[in-house]
Amino acid sequence: MPSKARCAAGGWKPMTLFLSYLLNGISLGSIYAIIALGYTMVYGIARMLNFAHGDVIMIGAYVCFCATQYMGLPPVLGLLIAIIACTALGVTIERLAYRPLRQAASLAVLITAIGMSYLLQNLALLIWGSNPKNFTSLVNIGSISLLGGELLISDETIVTVLANIVIMVALTQFTGRTKMGKAMRAVSEDRGAAELMGINVNHTIALTFAIGSALAAVAAAKATAPVAAASTTCIWGRSSLPCGRTGVCRPTPARTFPCRST
Repeated sequence: MPSKARCAAGGWKPMTLFLSYLLNGISLGSIYAIIALGYTMVYGIARMLNFAHGDVIMIGAYVCFCATQYMGLPPVLGLLIAIIACTALGVTIERLAYRPLRQAASLAVLITAIGMSYLLQNLALLIWGSNPKNFTSLVNIGSISLLGGELLISDETIVTVLANIVIMVALTQFTGRTKMGKAMRAVSEDRGAAELMGINVNHTIALTFAIGSALAAVAAAKATAPVAAASTTCIWGRSSLPCGRTGVCRPTPARTFPCRST
């Protein structure tokens, strides 16, 4: 339990601390939600575990990093390039690795997915190396100060939550109202019956991989932003983009430092 000592800059308030933890949880949960959304779309429609999804996120993070840090492009343009790159990568993986195994046993598809994951990891090691990369924030719209300045909601949190809401509403409308969205739902329900009704199953699954990979790029940009969503006078957090020996980029967890008695 954190100490109830008072900070030099102001009083420690349990409600402020609770709100800070709550907002941090919402921000981090939004990142996990967008990652899971792309993963479960592929599983729900193609009925396969795409173990390479996390590595597509890694590639998206590296592409966005190179576009913004090395090429000096604006963050929005860097994110757009990452989305295009991940979408093309996802469609290529589906076409070359998974489509030939459409009628194969599930074990063969599982081994192929694991092999594709290792392939992307080692390609990233060859291209970018294993040294950590410091990923600066792509958002700069200003934080929101509440409770007399004791609670700060970061701009990354605002953009992350709003982006999640927009993406989920857009996907709901897409799957429920458009022809391709209904085709995806039909393939998910019964692939054989959907094919008998004239639905191009291969095209529908490829579209699913494209959407899931595009969401992976968005998740990469969000996951590499500073983790701390809200801060008080006693709480702060920071994030970098370490790339370990496996070449997988992961944001460091948020560091929170509650007040301690002296």
